Amino acid sequence: MSDADLRASRARLHARAVSDRRGFERALHDGLQQELIAVSVQLQLLAQALDDNPPAAREMVDELQRAVRDALARTQELARSIYPPLLELRGLGDALTDTARAAGVSAHVDVKVGRYPAELEAAVYFCGASAIASLAPDTELSVVLREEGDALRLGLAGAFDTIAVRDLVAAAGGTVEIEDRGVTAAIPLGQSVAAR
Repeated sequence: MSDADLRASRARLHARAVSDRRGFERALHDGLQQELIAVSVQLQLLAQALDDNPPAAREMVDELQRAVRDALARTQELARSIYPPLLELRGLGDALTDTARAAGVSAHVDVKVGRYPAELEAAVYFCGASAIASLAPDTELSVVLREEGDALRLGLAGAFDTIAVRDLVAAAGGTVEIEDRGVTAAIPLGQSVAAR
């Protein structure tokens, strides 16, 4: 990768990071914050209805329970987009499968690797998650991950944004081969990276 390519890749990663932060802020402010304000107002109305109209109060409790469940689901979705808990708990295969399922994407995930330090797993995960997020509608994605020699080899096949994946692999110190229907990436394990 030339110096100009490297600078362009870093600029795209920075722009994407800023865009993601703005998206998180919007999700918190316009979504979750507004839902919690609505729940607060409903709680005030519920307090008034408890004495005046017990049947209406029961209906309000049901509505509040639904609102809290919805807010919790959105909070979990937002947390998964920042760093998926399943990645830490169960590893790359389960995390990528869950991400594809949550996105409603048809994906075949074939991961046969052990566990690695969090930084390496995150680098590989976000490469796959980027492909999942940018997958063209009504298409399928194949994700294959193996350890070969001193690198994790990630094969992604489908109609997705290869530039984003290439940038993420480059940021992790890896290399990418772009093909007709996807990419093959090698992300080095590195001397300080040992299976855990």
